[in-house]
Order: sequence, then C-alpha cells, then structure tokens
Amino acid sequence: MNRFACLFWVSTLAASVFAAEGELLWEYATSGVVFGSPAVDSAGVSYVGSRSSNLFAIDSEGNLKWSFEAEDWVDSSPALSHDESVVYFGSWDNRLYAVDTQNGTMQWSYETQSLVVASPAVGHDGTIYVGSSDGIFYAVNPDGSLKWSYLIAEELDSSPAIAPDGSIYVGAFDGSLYSFSPDGNLRWSFETQVPVLDPDDHRLKSPPTVAFDGTVYFGAGNRRVYALDEDGNQLWNFAALEIVDTGVVIAPNGDLIFGSRDGNLYRIDASGDLVWKSFVGDIFYSTPAMDANGLIYVGSFLGDGVSALTALSSDGEIVWDYTVLDFVDSSPAITPDGRVLFGGYDGSLYAVEGGAGLVKSEWSRFGAGLAQRAQQGEVGVEDGFSLSFYRWAKELGLEESKASPSYVGGDGESSLLKFATGGEPDVFDGSSVELICDSDGKAFRFNARLEQKDVIFRLEISDDGELWESFEIEEEGLEWEVVDPDPFGDGLFRRYEVRSTESADFSLARLSAEVF
Repeated sequence: MNRFACLFWVSTLAASVFAAEGELLWEYATSGVVFGSPAVDSAGVSYVGSRSSNLFAIDSEGNLKWSFEAEDWVDSSPALSHDESVVYFGSWDNRLYAVDTQNGTMQWSYETQSLVVASPAVGHDGTIYVGSSDGIFYAVNPDGSLKWSYLIAEELDSSPAIAPDGSIYVGAFDGSLYSFSPDGNLRWSFETQVPVLDPDDHRLKSPPTVAFDGTVYFGAGNRRVYALDEDGNQLWNFAALEIVDTGVVIAPNGDLIFGSRDGNLYRIDASGDLVWKSFVGDIFYSTPAMDANGLIYVGSFLGDGVSALTALSSDGEIVWDYTVLDFVDSSPAITPDGRVLFGGYDGSLYAVEGGAGLVKSEWSRFGAGLAQRAQQGEVGVEDGFSLSFYRWAKELGLEESKASPSYVGGDGESSLLKFATGGEPDVFDGSSVELICDSDGKAFRFNARLEQKDVIFRLEISDDGELWESFEIEEEGLEWEVVDPDPFGDGLFRRYEVRSTESADFSLARLSAEVF
C-alpha cells in the first residue's frame, strides 16, 4: 500500500504588512459614548451606535459612509440581515430600527414600551428578535410588522441567541433564561440560584451562547456560568469570583472563554473545569473574541481612568494591549483582514491591527452563531460542511490548530481530507486512501463521507511529481465504482475505486479535497 500527500488550498486575506500587531490603524470620533459592539459586513464596513443618538456606517479605512439619527442613545449592538442589505438596532427612544446599509435611510421602526438596550438577533427566516426594558420579548417580521410577543415582565437587556434548530434563548432580570420556539411558544425557563451576598441582584445580562449540539452557555449575576442542555436541564455550573455579564466564546476545541467583574478572563473546558484564568482588569460587558491564530481580545478597565483592549494567547498570556481613556464595555469585532474594532466611552471607534481574521468556531465573538452569518468568518446556517466538520473536531478533542480544515499533519494530509475520508489528523491510519495495483493497472481507493455534499474530491496524477493533472471525481476521464457501501459499519461512508481512462500509466497519485 502506498500513502499519498493531499493538498488543500485556502484563500486568505492577510493582515496589513505595514502595521504591527496592537498598532492603531484609525480612529473615528462619534461625539458620544460607544457602548455596543460594531457589526462588520463583507466589504469591511462597520456599523456602530453611539450616545450621540446616531448609528454610523464607517468604511474599512475609517471614513464615514453615512450616519442615521435616532431620537435617543444607541447602546444596542447592530445586527445585519443575512444579505447585508439592512442593519437592525435598538435605541433608548423605545424603538427597533431597520436602516438601509447602502444609503442610511430608514426602512421602518417598531416602537416598544421602553428602552431597547439589548441587541437584536436575526433568525434563519429573517425574523428579528429583541427584548426591551418593558419586559416584553418581541419577534418582528422583516417588513417591520409584529410577528409575536411574549410578556416576561422583567427587564430584558440580554441579547438573544438562536440555536441551529431555530430555538431562541434570552435572559431576564428575574435571573431566568427563557427558551422560545420560532412560533413564539415558551419551551422552558431555567431559574438561576439567588446570589447569597446580594439577593436583589439576580439579573441575567449575559448574551447566551449556543453550541452546535444544542448546549446553552450563559453567565449570571450570581457569579456563575451555566451549561444547560437543549431541554433546559442543568449540566453543570462554574463559579467565578464576581458577576459574569459577558458572553461565552467557544474555542475550536470546545473550551469556553468569558470575562468576569473580578478582572479575570477565564478559560474552562466543556465539562466546566478551569483551564486557566488571567487577570486583565475589570471586565464588565465586553465579550471576548478569538482570531484564527488563537489570540483572544477583550476590553477591560485598568483603573485611574484608563482602559485597554488586551490580546491574550490561547494559554492566557498577555501578548499586547492598546490603552484608551475612560471605560471600554464594547465587545471587540474582528474583520476578515485581521483588524480588531472596539468602541470606548471616550466616543471613538478604534481599529487596531490584529493577527488574523475570526477563528472558525461555533461561537467566536459577541452576537455570533448561526443567526449572524452575515458577519465574515462565521459559520453559516446552510453551511453543512462547517456544522459537520466542527462537530467532528470537537468529538475528537482536537487542539485549535488541528481543528482548522487547512491544517496539514505529519502524514501530509489536511484535517479536511481526514474528516471527509474517515481518518484522524497526524495518524498514519491507512484507512482513508490507498493505491492498488492489479492486472488492470492502477486504481485509487478512498472513503467518502455520505452526508458531506459540499466537499469536492480530486484525483491528481503525475509521472514526475512536479506536473500534476487534476480530475474531479465523477467527471469524464475517470471510471469509478462503489467497492464497499459501508466500510466502517456505521452507515456514514462509502468506499470508492477510481481509475483514470485517459492517463492510466501514471506513476504518482494523490487525493485532494476542497469545499465548494
């Protein structure tokens, strides 16, 4: 049996070669506190609200594209429609707004009975979900009409999250997490423990996080982070030293990262056990974000009127920080080319050079997940490859580098090819691809994951190892057949044999895979 190296081509956008990591690229002054997190579209335009009562659209170079004036503060973090044509946000004027991303004109507004501080989330069908300080949770159609509402009767500052199955989760000031079906029926509610030291502060302000397997993670005013299953049953809880108002980020290996008012950024594993904690300064509402190099960014207050955007390694070591005056509650956003954006109480939106774009994971930043697939670097709701691949990586417990499809191990095969053919990174298992020689010449055999409809396999053949001819499996020039309908006995794979009819006398062969 001969083993072959596989190739996996990835298109990337490199960070600027003219700026060092942690260096300021540009700053835009909004003339009002920037509390929320910016949303970034595929063209690099940032949308951010301000207590100047405006929503700003700022291009990738820091220039104003347009601004839209509401009637009061805009603390809500904007959310983009799936086609990026509309940006949604709430205001202290009690309204949810829909604004055209091209010209900044209002398409509609929906009036609630109190402040809309929470950020909206956009459902798979385009429904906009948002809570209000009036204690009502709203589902609004894309045309601005009310789809349904549910009275919780407690302030709703928690930004909702949407699960892969369409279920919606939101936290309330009564200390409970609520789960709704897309048609507005309450699925269940989970009440957190009443704090011993401050029983009157039972609120949930943390935005929930939903993993691909349905597990829901969220922080609470009682200083704990909870993990619930999709039916609302508690799996475990982790006790921090202070209130947890930030969201929870999921690393590619399944670890969870969040901040606490005790000044620490925490990393725990998927079972709720501490991996590390790193002191960076008081963290109030800034949900961390992770880039493709494993760097973690978070905003914190250092004291004496100074805050910082801090970059930490995957091991919790501080790599660099960028300091600004006043508070930073804004959750950082990461652009495709590796710029880190965040706002401050000094009224500015900052763009600082980072190391890479967003990491591909189940939940990499504030407002992540399937609902916000317009944000570059996220996993789309129709992205079946990503859903399957990252579940596989999580089940194997792969470390962050190997949990990337483009990782090439010591056996010369990418994680993508290992996933798609039933192998395991860095393992010379011999089960995925092989070259056979028989009386009819040479043939190539490999396993193919049946559920993976968006992976293209290519047979590449060569006589000298320098010039390669590529054939897409199942195209003309190849003869192929199923030689084993269930090689592993699990119903997930088929084993194919492929022969080249045009270049049968090849000396070398390899299999490559890519996502279309």
